[in-house]
Amino acid sequence: MARLAIVLGLLVSTACGFDPARPIDSTFTSDAGRRDGGANPRDAGPQSPTDAGTRDAGDGADAGPIDGGHRDAGGRDGGVEPDAGMERDGGGVRDGGVERDAGSAFPILSNIAEPVPAPSGRLDIASGTLCLVDTTNASLGANCPAVAIDTALVVGSGWQALVLSVTGGDIQGTLRASGNRPLVILSHGDLRVRNSGTIDVSATGRAAGAGGGKTCAPANGPTGVREGAGGGGGGHGSTGGTGGGPQMKPVVTTPGGAPSGNSTFRPLQGGCAGGAGAAVDLPLGGGGGGGGGAMQLTSSGIIRIDGLLVAGGGGGQGGATAAGQTSFPQGGGGGGAGGTILLEGPDVRLTSSARIHTPGGGGGQGARPTPSPPVPGADGQDGAQDLDSAAIGGDTPEAGGFGGDGARGPSEPAEDGELGAGGGSAGGGGGGSYGRLEINATVCSVGTSDIFADRSAVGPGC
Repeated sequence: MARLAIVLGLLVSTACGFDPARPIDSTFTSDAGRRDGGANPRDAGPQSPTDAGTRDAGDGADAGPIDGGHRDAGGRDGGVEPDAGMERDGGGVRDGGVERDAGSAFPILSNIAEPVPAPSGRLDIASGTLCLVDTTNASLGANCPAVAIDTALVVGSGWQALVLSVTGGDIQGTLRASGNRPLVILSHGDLRVRNSGTIDVSATGRAAGAGGGKTCAPANGPTGVREGAGGGGGGHGSTGGTGGGPQMKPVVTTPGGAPSGNSTFRPLQGGCAGGAGAAVDLPLGGGGGGGGGAMQLTSSGIIRIDGLLVAGGGGGQGGATAAGQTSFPQGGGGGGAGGTILLEGPDVRLTSSARIHTPGGGGGQGARPTPSPPVPGADGQDGAQDLDSAAIGGDTPEAGGFGGDGARGPSEPAEDGELGAGGGSAGGGGGGSYGRLEINATVCSVGTSDIFADRSAVGPGC
């Protein structure tokens, strides 16, 4: 009977896949919470009991990546409130187990079709560092970290976006993007912009910001409607300012551009340009400011903004004069509209120090031909030039009609350009509209009032 019991015991243990001679695999004892519910419920692979990862000397008590993520002590980080543990389980989606692959890592993803470009490197930019991104040529400046860079068609559009696909990011310096494609950052982990950090896709003068000026036919500011009239301001979050008419003619002003985009921010597009001023004996008056660019920040974990996100419009050019010209010189160009900022992921946090700005550019001033010598109009300010106030329209005292100030936000809309006054002067360009903000998140918290943008597309709880 004893021999029969031993034989039966061996048969049962063999049938159950248990090898009494094989030691228990200690890697299955804690598994750091990876429960994927799949074929192997604890398939986290070998790891130490704590899997503390590499500690980051970082800011204050920033313990650095924990289990492949980014655990942030928060309360000792320059006074910013604790963030309740920035990234767990590798920063991926908490889907009950193994982190999803690069083709399906994002529970919320707009504008970019899956599979998305595979991630490589962290988007970490040190304080005081300027990282320049060229979206036209898909290139990164010398001060930028080595990360995956690619282009992808924006769903529902005829243009591409520049995509930075990263494992996470900690931006303490400035990332500035320019070019004809909008900027998309796909973070397979937590993404943070600290108090000292900035992401900027603003226009500069007539040059649009990253991806600004797409599908803007009704929203571009119109060209001055008659000789010497200022151009209309560009539209986006609202209507641009009206361009002023010239002196000594029936007053006919130039309308501003219409609002652009839709309530879902699909496809991703920036603000629209201001219109050029008009002239009698010159092809066009002062050029319109470029539209602000578009940025999309998408994360599989937490997006936390302590710093600045800005997408300003460009300032319109002042009207010029020509030799021997005695009347109706160039009108000023309209200011460009502010751009677009889209934040999306399972958890988006705007802390008390966050600043979200999409200001329009100021309109250019009209020129004045007499008395001699003629006086050209001054350029309008770029929207991002001074975020504490509206972008000022061109306003040299001796020249023509002043340009309208650019919009800061719904409470400070774009101003109209002034009519030309005295000496046959031309009208000023209208100011550019403010831009737009969307937050598309499962959980959202907004602790700042420093938001200057259309917020009609901000989701529930924000």
